[in-house]
Amino acid sequence: MKKERPCPNRGSKKRRYSIDVGGGIITPLASLKIKLRDSTGFVKSVSWMRNKISRKSKHPAREELTIDRRDAKFTRKLHHVEEATESGECKVVPHEEQKFPAKRRP
Repeated sequence: MKKERPCPNRGSKKRRYSIDVGGGIITPLASLKIKLRDSTGFVKSVSWMRNKISRKSKHPAREELTIDRRDAKFTRKLHHVEEATESGECKVVPHEEQKFPAKRRP
């Protein structure tokens, strides 16, 4: 059984920082941003991953957004969201993958 604990720093229960699962404590990442650059400093890929609360259903969700500029002719945008259901399982809500013509390349 999952038992929610308050944040160890501020005591907030809204952000779901620490969850007690079977005697162990899991602390999920709040957010993460990754940039991949080439030798000239051009950003080839940018990724954002974050935990959030869904606006419509108010359930916890995990969002991932990637902008990929590795192809010389196209920029690829990937948006992936997984939302927890009432039973605790994750389901993919929107999944977008779009290609745009490249604007600038070194």
